[in-house]
Amino acid sequence: TPPSPPALRAPPAANPGARVIGKNASDRTVLTSASRNQTVTIKPKGNYNQHNYTFADVCSLGGRINRGEMKLHDLNKHPELNPAMIPYSTMARWATQDSRGVPKWLSRRDENHKNSLPQAGGVKGGGTVLGESAERELCKTMGRAALANMPYQYVEVEDAVRNTAIELRRVVAKTGKLYDSLTDVSTLVTSFIVRMAKEGIYFIEKHGRKLGLQRHINQNWDSLQQFALKINPELITFQKKYDVILTPKDVGNWDETGVDLCAFASALYMCLKHFGNQVVAPFEQSPHWTLIIGFVGVVQMELLAIMKGTDNLVPSPFHAQLLKGGDGVYLGQTATGWVNNPLKLAFANLQIDKGIIGKRPIVINVDGHDSNLNNDALHELMAANKVLLVVPPSHTSAAVGGQGTQQCDRPAHNGGPIALFKRAFRRYFGKQFFANLRDPNWNNAVSVAEILALFAKAHKDSFDSSKIEQLNKDVGYWNDPRMGGMLQWDICRLNVAPVGAAAAAPAALAPYASAPMPPLAGAPALPVHVSHFGGRVAMQESQAGQLAALARNQSQIDQVFAVRQSLTGMQQPVIPRPTEPIVRTEAVRKNNRYGCVVGSDEFVAAKETVRNSETGAVAKRQATLDKFWANNRENVLAAEAALVEKAGDLSSLLVGQLKSIVISRTGHLPRAKNNSDGALLEETRGVILKQPTTTMPPAPVAPLATSPTSAGSAAAE
Repeated sequence: TPPSPPALRAPPAANPGARVIGKNASDRTVLTSASRNQTVTIKPKGNYNQHNYTFADVCSLGGRINRGEMKLHDLNKHPELNPAMIPYSTMARWATQDSRGVPKWLSRRDENHKNSLPQAGGVKGGGTVLGESAERELCKTMGRAALANMPYQYVEVEDAVRNTAIELRRVVAKTGKLYDSLTDVSTLVTSFIVRMAKEGIYFIEKHGRKLGLQRHINQNWDSLQQFALKINPELITFQKKYDVILTPKDVGNWDETGVDLCAFASALYMCLKHFGNQVVAPFEQSPHWTLIIGFVGVVQMELLAIMKGTDNLVPSPFHAQLLKGGDGVYLGQTATGWVNNPLKLAFANLQIDKGIIGKRPIVINVDGHDSNLNNDALHELMAANKVLLVVPPSHTSAAVGGQGTQQCDRPAHNGGPIALFKRAFRRYFGKQFFANLRDPNWNNAVSVAEILALFAKAHKDSFDSSKIEQLNKDVGYWNDPRMGGMLQWDICRLNVAPVGAAAAAPAALAPYASAPMPPLAGAPALPVHVSHFGGRVAMQESQAGQLAALARNQSQIDQVFAVRQSLTGMQQPVIPRPTEPIVRTEAVRKNNRYGCVVGSDEFVAAKETVRNSETGAVAKRQATLDKFWANNRENVLAAEAALVEKAGDLSSLLVGQLKSIVISRTGHLPRAKNNSDGALLEETRGVILKQPTTTMPPAPVAPLATSPTSAGSAAAE
């Protein structure tokens, strides 16, 4: 039983419907002692901007001050001199003189020809900076855009206000300068929104929704019921065909997901205060990767990673050099980075090769992606391998409110494979990136080979098989006792209890909570807040103080050996770096599966192809050299003998002998075609100075001849 409300004092008879808060203690507690739904009125002492003086009073008082009849501080000492009750601070502002020595009140009266006090507003003299017409036009444009589902962002409204002020050559009241591209207009935008609200036009900020999520929210319930009426008889027919009763353990799911390689930059990092954001994503444009992740029962499917590349071209198998045979990760590529029908068919074949699909009857539900829905070859392949492939209505996969038809899309705390994979990959990729960045001997890049290896590690470490059965139950799979215990899909959750709320957050780890770390010795106290426009000197002093404190404490840090060892271990890359150069020849691209994907086995085959190709190239070059020397050996020997006979006198040798000398010392034909102008003689002298002896290899030794009898006995052995 709720306690009865406390008794209240009867309100004063003068105002029976309200209480006024005053100096009395009982009046100040009226809000805390009042009961719910009771009306309490608070009367303010006065109105905003309420004063009883005019601009003529200001001019009269200012004239007396200018003539020396009184001083400004007399306003506080002699109130009788100030019958209009003008506040001291107000008169002090009006008496302020400009660079010419003219007070503000005199300039307003004689130069601006104003005879009244300025009104409260966004600009001196009242009104708005942009003007009433400009604000109404902006309001009308924003309203029409919002009604057409194309609302402006807040930053766009700021740009519109700023650009309008620049076009109108408005002056900033505080600085007296014209508006420019760096002028802060947040106050103008706020005032504009407030003025529009007073006229009944309310602009508020809302987050946009993804198209698929919005369609999921607007999904017709009847369509889900109609789908359930069609799919459940098919499930019964499928189980009767193979004479089995399936359970949620016999259900699988696969789904496509995009991977943002810059997502790790959104994590929290320990940066120095007042030094800006020191974590910069390593790519100008986020490279798009598409992954196909799935499971069948408690068995994890092979993973297919798709990167951007030339369409209808197999990626180089050397990208898979860091993968191992049992990693279960394969690489494909398309022009857009999205999956297409051939790659989806290859993904299904990978599961069949692994034995995940095809050994027993199973049910696999997928989303309405075009590569699932309009892929006849995939449907035939699944039917031939005892798989009932189910495609529910479009835009029903999002896990909203515990619903959704895609197990892989479930949150991480429910065991959703995609969420668990991305959480692990972000951690591994961030560590790998910074390890490469901090290594002065590395090129600071994360290669495709490393990304694939990180995919494999996250794929292996993130899968939680213990939650798969519950995942299938969460999306509505159950054994219906009314149908003999056969597997049914209650996609509308009418017979199965709805999925409960997420588990309560774990209690705070109080035993591990530590006291705040004391500041470094000698470090200056950091300012609590630095203004957006001011405080630059304070910020620079804070930065210099932090750098000085770090320098003073460097000797202390160097003495802590354990910390140094720990940091060294943390900075090691998650996976080893690639050592093989990427070969993209047509010969290595022929090593692939299904004409479009590569893995660790394809890399081994491609490496052997390159090795054989290199061996063949070496043998071909050697055969060419052997043929070259065989054709020139006799002439080279004769020319060398003639050179010895002539005691090194090159001018007495014939042209053919000079050419042979050049071949002997260089291993190639001479550049000069003849010796008509002495060019061949000069070339020969030059090569002899560089190479005093011949470079011709010895003549190959012919193999010993064998008799027919010995050859036959050798063959017999």
